[in-house]
Amino acid sequence: MTATNLTAAPATPATTIPARQPSFRDLVRMELRKLRYRPMTFVIFGIMAALLSGLMAIGYIATRVSERPPGVSLEDDIQSFLFPGVFQDGFSIIGGIGAILLVVISAAIIGSEYSWGTIRVLVGSGVPRARLIASKLVTVALVTIALTLVGFIAFTVTSVGIAIFGGHTVDMSWLNGSTAIDLLLMFVRTIFILFVSAVLAFTVTVFSRSLAAGIAVGIGFMVFEGIAVGLLGLMGNVGETISNFLLSPNMNAISELNYIGERTWSSDGLPDPWRAAALLTAYTVAMIAASFWIFRRRDVSSGG
Repeated sequence: MTATNLTAAPATPATTIPARQPSFRDLVRMELRKLRYRPMTFVIFGIMAALLSGLMAIGYIATRVSERPPGVSLEDDIQSFLFPGVFQDGFSIIGGIGAILLVVISAAIIGSEYSWGTIRVLVGSGVPRARLIASKLVTVALVTIALTLVGFIAFTVTSVGIAIFGGHTVDMSWLNGSTAIDLLLMFVRTIFILFVSAVLAFTVTVFSRSLAAGIAVGIGFMVFEGIAVGLLGLMGNVGETISNFLLSPNMNAISELNYIGERTWSSDGLPDPWRAAALLTAYTVAMIAASFWIFRRRDVSSGG
């Protein structure tokens, strides 16, 4: 028999298929998925709903059992708990509670990456840093919208419950095209104000690389700024001028416009609302730009 010579074929070099980089939409979905699996997210949204409903219920009971001045009926006294008066107070409460809750969750969206050490993995994956930070900021914006919506649903359902169990009428005669636009503008104003506070906490966290610092500075700033505004009010025109460049007076100037129906805006020492909106927008853009700048330039080889 003749042996057949078998010649091995030359080895073909393995072809490396480059891994597809996640798109911007993929990154946002990933951020939302991480929030969905974190108990903190449900706790924060639950706190928003529970506090709004609880404060309204307690306020209604206290108003109902308290003594009223002569000539003031119960129906007159409880209008802030019923449609449409509930919307002004409801959005005001959302602005107060929501700002604190959003500071926590916004700082966590970026700060947890530093705490867990996953920021190096994200940056090392080859995804552009600008895309990473932008996806997190979009997530902050989506959470702001969602938290405002949860608060709106909470105080709306509570108001209907108060009307039903309190024996009051659920009046919808106020709702028309004009008041629907008023309601939409109340949503937009509240979301805008909350987003400014959220971006502040986010920016501080990016700079400090610390979740705790982002939360502490975000909440502490609101507390101490309120004290500063009070002290500046004692300084006359100079203090008022300085105060008009702080966050809270400008936020209050915008939230003061939240009203259903005709409203003659009274400044009460607050800045002009259009000027306030422009100033807050400028601050927000500056903070976002600063976050992009520091995140793109920072060396994360040692954990952030």
